[in-house]
Amino acid sequence: MEKDHAYDALLQSQLPLLSRGWCFQERLLSPRVLHYRKNEVYWECQEETTCQCSPNGQVGTLKEEYRLAAASETETYSSCHHIVEQYSTLDISFPKDKLPALSGIASKVQSIQKTNYLAGLWEVTLLYDLTWYPTSKNKIPSDWRAPTWSWVSIGGSIRYLDANDMVFTTKLLQAHYELMGKNPTGEISGGFIRLSGPVREVSLEKQSNGTHLISGTKLDMNDGSFDVNPDIQLRNQLSCLRLGQGIRGGPTWYYFIILEVVSPGSPEYPSYKRVGLWTQYTGSSYYDEEEFVAFLQTFTVQEVRVI
Repeated sequence: MEKDHAYDALLQSQLPLLSRGWCFQERLLSPRVLHYRKNEVYWECQEETTCQCSPNGQVGTLKEEYRLAAASETETYSSCHHIVEQYSTLDISFPKDKLPALSGIASKVQSIQKTNYLAGLWEVTLLYDLTWYPTSKNKIPSDWRAPTWSWVSIGGSIRYLDANDMVFTTKLLQAHYELMGKNPTGEISGGFIRLSGPVREVSLEKQSNGTHLISGTKLDMNDGSFDVNPDIQLRNQLSCLRLGQGIRGGPTWYYFIILEVVSPGSPEYPSYKRVGLWTQYTGSSYYDEEEFVAFLQTFTVQEVRVI
């Protein structure tokens, strides 16, 4: 019997409830869970997962993997990212329920960390939380469900970049959201964030190989990840907000949020929607140091309002 048999078998099982978004927080927050499969029963608690064919208990449990009360703030929010990544792969019948179906977990984290919850993100780590990107093809939702800076705004699964070492070049000035009801971690009706950081207008040209060249440069946005079909945005003027940079495994990584103007607003800070995330790192086959350094020098610090 393999050491992690019970937990691995449970993860790989076809139990219908394990694929449902609403059941995820019930499973994670419950102190003990019994899973009834066709051939045997599984027991899952805070410390172990066991099954009838391996009654002595096995290493590995969902509650251990997603530690909500981790030792440090960094570990707690890393767990939050992991939770969101898993949750985003699950099925939910009504997209407007994406926040309510995670509300119990959000309330638990909020009771530990004492920070504002912003439509699936956290105010104290908001700049880190902006580094999500889709891992599946997405369409523009027919119904508004969250601001574009939140992963809740799109359909499909998402992942977070490993950006814990990032030194930010952007600052959070204001975060605002409007609740649909009284639950501070539930459904919302609106919201925006105000950021200050280096910004540059860009336009993209789609290449025959499917990547996107920044017009007027040799820079290929090969590592860019658009939140919805990028062809929709190519007709419009975009902007890059330089979020920050960090060193991972040797090369320096640069992080950018791709924005599209939706309302000119005031000259100081027009309103934008987020349409993607772009990373560039030294040593990449798409990296031209001279071209990239010159590109960075064309950024100017501005205030932007993202809705």
